[in-house]
This record gives sequence, structure tokens and C-alpha cells, in this order.
Amino acid sequence: MLKKLVPLGGVAFASTIAGIYALTRPNEERYKSKMPSYKEVFEHVQKWRADTRHSVDIDIDMRNPEDSAWWSERGKEFKKFYKGDWQDFRDKCFSEIKAAGTNLNSIFGDSASFYSKAEEVPPSSSFSSLCVYRNSS
Repeated sequence: MLKKLVPLGGVAFASTIAGIYALTRPNEERYKSKMPSYKEVFEHVQKWRADTRHSVDIDIDMRNPEDSAWWSERGKEFKKFYKGDWQDFRDKCFSEIKAAGTNLNSIFGDSASFYSKAEEVPPSSSFSSLCVYRNSS
């Protein structure tokens, strides 16, 4: 009887380990499948900005989703506004901007807000204002 239970214990252990790995695997793997969606949102924003160039703040823009150095640094700066790591921050940013749809003027328009430091952010600001950067060109 004991010989029959040993293989079942091994299967249960392996299943438990696989489950733990799935929950703790790096976000890089979890968010890899979302990259096409991020790129689609990024391209939508770039097209919208080009089409409405006369009414947008040309200095405020969205960073390419593949610029992991910028997203990592930005995520660390604004850590108190979200849970998780920088990839969770990037995911939330793209979700918020995608949800805005064609109403991007509040994010990139003349009345858009930009914050370079977490202590500058007022309580009433929208999360999407943390997801943009100001061109220095």
C-alpha cells in the first residue's frame, strides 16, 4: 500500500511546485503576451497626437512600451501609487490610457498634467498623468 502512495505524493508535490512557480514567475513572462496590446495603444496615441497636433501639448508624450529602463525608473519613482513592480506600473498605465480611448486630450492636451517626482502629485490627479513624460527637445 505504501508503494502505491509514494508516486501520488510525488505528483502532488510536483503540482504544488508548478502552481507556486506560475504564481511567482517573473512579471516579464506574465506581461510578455500583453506587449502587442501595449504597442497598439502606443501607436494609437502617436496617431492621435499627430492628428490633433494643433491642440495638444507637443512636449507631453507617451514612452515606448519596450523602453524598460524608463518604465522601471518611472515605476520606482511612483511606487506609492500602485502595487507590484515596474511592469505592473507599465501595465496599469497602458490599461488607463487604453480606457481613455479617443478622449486623450485630458492626458496629452494643453491642460494635461505632468509630474516628474512623486511628491509633486496632488491627491486629485489621475493615474494616467504618471504615465507620460515631457520631451526636453
